[in-house]
Amino acid sequence: MSQSAWSVLLPWPPSVNHIWKCASGRFYKTRHYVQWLKTSMALIAEAGRPALRPPIACHIVIYPASGTHWRRDADNFCKPVLDVLRQSGALPDDNLRILPYLVVSTGEWESSPTIGSGQSDGKPKDAGTTSGCIRVILRTLSP
Repeated sequence: MSQSAWSVLLPWPPSVNHIWKCASGRFYKTRHYVQWLKTSMALIAEAGRPALRPPIACHIVIYPASGTHWRRDADNFCKPVLDVLRQSGALPDDNLRILPYLVVSTGEWESSPTIGSGQSDGKPKDAGTTSGCIRVILRTLSP
């Protein structure tokens, strides 16, 4: 049976400018990106892989840590998040036929939301981290 919505809280993703390195003409994933992927894949598995039917809408909510003064392009969050959703099986693909609707917005809390279990009320708890986190919400667009 398919569901209509699914959500997971993930750690602050690396910027798309810092997920790849090049050496000797070959591109490879940075250590930071590989670690973020492993952590995020585990959290997606803990949340349970969604059973959504395409087309799917994705909402990425960015929660910067309290007191953070940064400038970062909103689209820098999309690549690592969509890649981990695809690699984990949460999204069958991230092409426009499967994912025609993508929104990136910001949320505010005095501190970063807690990552991991204990989020059944849907409200992030104070984690006291310095980097912030993101919530990913997937919804089916079919009736």
